[in-house]
Amino acid sequence: MRRRIGIISGMIALALLTAQCISSPMQGVLVTSTEHTVHDRNTGNLIGNGAVEKRGESCSYGSVLLFPFFYGGGKSLEEAMKQGGISEIAIVDHSSLAVIGGLVFHRECIIVWGS
Repeated sequence: MRRRIGIISGMIALALLTAQCISSPMQGVLVTSTEHTVHDRNTGNLIGNGAVEKRGESCSYGSVLLFPFFYGGGKSLEEAMKQGGISEIAIVDHSSLAVIGGLVFHRECIIVWGS
């Protein structure tokens, strides 16, 4: 009985600690993959004045179980602009991927569209 309570307590603690490892609006049980646009209330989808001609992406990767103290670099707006050769931003998108709530693998990306 004592062992069962310990196992259940451990599972609850693990679920609470890792429940929001990714910033997706809805999380699935096994795999979660989302993409959404960052909106500006005044201009809708357009964030800046640039035309939608080029695309740049910056991602960060991690895993709670495999690399508990590692969260891969990236996921910056500046890095995405540099990677895509963008000087004026038009639209900013966000995507995320998580396997088993981010325990096995998770990826967060910033996607910039502009000229």
